[in-house]
Amino acid sequence: MGHCCNHAQEFENNHLKIHWDDVYTKPSEKLGWYEKESTPTINIFKELELPESAHLFVAGAGTSSFVDFLAQNGYYNITVNDISANAIQQLKSRLQDYQSQIRYITEDISNPEKLNNIAPIDFWYDRAVLHFLTEPSEQKTYFDLLKSKIKPNSYVLLAQFNKQSAQKCSALPVHRYDLKEMQEHLGEEFKTINNFDYEYTMPNGDKRQYIYALFQKAGSK
Repeated sequence: MGHCCNHAQEFENNHLKIHWDDVYTKPSEKLGWYEKESTPTINIFKELELPESAHLFVAGAGTSSFVDFLAQNGYYNITVNDISANAIQQLKSRLQDYQSQIRYITEDISNPEKLNNIAPIDFWYDRAVLHFLTEPSEQKTYFDLLKSKIKPNSYVLLAQFNKQSAQKCSALPVHRYDLKEMQEHLGEEFKTINNFDYEYTMPNGDKRQYIYALFQKAGSK
């Protein structure tokens, strides 16, 4: 039974890799989550005043301009993850002048192997990745990884479709979030620092409703 399930999981993972590699053959500015500047994220991040040595993790980065912002502002301990090798290659090409500051991990975050071995994290950022994990087992794997890697006193910023948003993104179903559900996944160790709803305008003019939520893990006792 387990062997059969493993094959099913492997098939699904390959299907998703193919899907996202195909998505990232398109120009970034045509994608339905493209941001020329990651303004809401940058505003929150700046307030944290993290040192340049902080370990920053960008989950499912795609071709996000937030990675450019971090590298250009002197952060040199950045880990970028995506399931799509195409997306990672585009980031590498665009940010080749900053290659010493960034490590890249091509992997499905809901089925981590290499990600299990990354160093403890000071800031975990996820815009529009978590909501693609629709199965409870995938969500558990994601949050188990997050909780095991975040240092005491460190931060998590989640930006996902909220309960009023579309039920699909990039032709895939999504699990929409509110603050209560995020908090339930994170548990009592994490407290909410900031949260707000944000209306994002897609390149085609359509609107999508996001929830942005910043959490901080409790300090060591």
